[in-house]
Amino acid sequence: MFKIPKKRKSDQEYSKRMLSKILNHSMLMLWGTYLLAWFGKTEIAESLSKTIVSSVIAVMVGYLAKSVIENISKNTTAFGNNTDLLASPDKKDDQSQDRCSENEHINNYKDC
Repeated sequence: MFKIPKKRKSDQEYSKRMLSKILNHSMLMLWGTYLLAWFGKTEIAESLSKTIVSSVIAVMVGYLAKSVIENISKNTTAFGNNTDLLASPDKKDDQSQDRCSENEHINNYKDC
């Protein structure tokens, strides 16, 4: 019978999939440079392998920078508004106002 293919993992985002594809293709191309060197094309193999390795390093640094900025923006308000962090002080103020209105004759709360 015909099987329905499984969906990709939802936690794996597009940039992770592209990074893995780039790294896989780069590794194959590096193996190709060894074949070139084995056939006697050492100058071409050397320059090509330097280019491949430098491009892989650039891709990795770019992805790591994106991940760091993404994690910082998720956990702090440094790069924008984080609704989870901004919602908690408002809730606290509402609760303190409710306590003050209920106990107007007793002024035990410092918020009132």
